[in-house]
Amino acid sequence: LRAAGEAVRRALSSQPLDPPSRKELTPDTVSQRALKFLIQSGEVVEISTEIVLSAAAAAQATTQVKACVSRQGPATVSELRQVLGASRRVVVPLLEYLDRTFVTVRRGDRRALRK
Repeated sequence: LRAAGEAVRRALSSQPLDPPSRKELTPDTVSQRALKFLIQSGEVVEISTEIVLSAAAAAQATTQVKACVSRQGPATVSELRQVLGASRRVVVPLLEYLDRTFVTVRRGDRRALRK
């Protein structure tokens, strides 16, 4: 599992906010078990069923979203996508994750910080 875990870590750290899909990241049983361990240990964050990010990338993205919304008020997906420099494929699930974890709240097509 160690080698598979290292491969997952490398793949997630090479482009932190543009990770491969989960199917590409874990094509076999061994890499799936390694990913499960990394999620349980907190080293990887499961954003959605298809998207996982390293804990460091998720924390960085959360900080950037909070800073942007604090500075300019509620922001759209497009505005936050530009701030993060990531694709909609990643940003939409990330924002939904932030909604679920009570960091942000969706109001129409904008995200605001939870109080």
